[in-house]
Amino acid sequence: MQANRPTIAPLIPDLKQRGLLIETIIVWGGEFGRTYGEKIGKVRQMVKGGDHHAEAFTMWMAGGGIKRGHTYGATDELGYYATEGKLEVFDTQATILNRLGFDL
Repeated sequence: MQANRPTIAPLIPDLKQRGLLIETIIVWGGEFGRTYGEKIGKVRQMVKGGDHHAEAFTMWMAGGGIKRGHTYGATDELGYYATEGKLEVFDTQATILNRLGFDL
């Protein structure tokens, strides 16, 4: 059985092999976070609206000078609320534009 991998997985090594990862920025994210695993007990009581987490979600970037392996921020034990390093959309946009060479 093949491991469950995001469809983006082959893109990064391909760009790296071709020497394009230096000038290409990959941004991967979703519209909101989700509860992982079984939704029982505390999680079921806390999460409403199809377990959409509007307060915290994961986004990652690769290439274009983005620091490899760097993690910023944290969530509570359920992944529902940001507890450290909360950013606004504008901060993410500013990071991308900076990596693209715009002087902000």
